Order: sequence, then structure tokens, then C-alpha cells
Amino acid sequence: IGQLQLLCFALLAFGVLMRTGIHPPEIRAINLDTDWTYRRFTPSVIVLAARVVAYLWKAQAAYWTGWYKVLVRWLFAQFGPEGRVAQSVATGDMVLWVAVFLGVALIVNFAG
Repeated sequence: IGQLQLLCFALLAFGVLMRTGIHPPEIRAINLDTDWTYRRFTPSVIVLAARVVAYLWKAQAAYWTGWYKVLVRWLFAQFGPEGRVAQSVATGDMVLWVAVFLGVALIVNFAG
């Protein structure tokens, strides 16, 4: 309703100005508009920007895909069925490492 009121009062003002002669008369002339800047120039800039963004996106995707493949290969080598983590370790070695970590934790706890 608010937009309809604005439209109606704009039409009323235009009609009053035309009837009273206050509105300036129409003059035949050539308008030099600048709309060509956004009709011709802006689409070409957008296309160029889209190409640059697409190239950068493709390059970064290839870069991160390569790093991902390297990471997956390394993780598989470490944690896969034949990896270093899957090898059997003596129980005594693990007990020694638990004791070392417990000692370090106690030293850090009492030192701080």
C-alpha cells in the first residue's frame, strides 16, 4: 500500500505540473548517456575476472590435490597394513616409553 501511495502521489504531482504549465516543455535533443559503460565495458570486465578466478581456482585445486595425494600416501605408508605402526613391538619397549612419558609429565607438573 505504501508503494501504491507513492506512485499515485507522483502521478498526481506530474499531472498538476503539466496542467499548470510549470513542468518544462519537451525539447528534441540528443542525449549522451553513459549507460554504454555498464552495457559494454562491465560485462567484459566480469568475463575477464571470471576467467582469472577460474584459472586461480583450478591452480589452487591442483596444488592442494597434489599435497593431499602425498599426505594420503605418507599416512598409508605409516598406518597401513604394512606400515610402521602395524609392526609388532615388544611389550617391554612400550612399558619403557610409558615410564619415560610419565616421568616427563611429573617433572613438568612439579616444575611449573
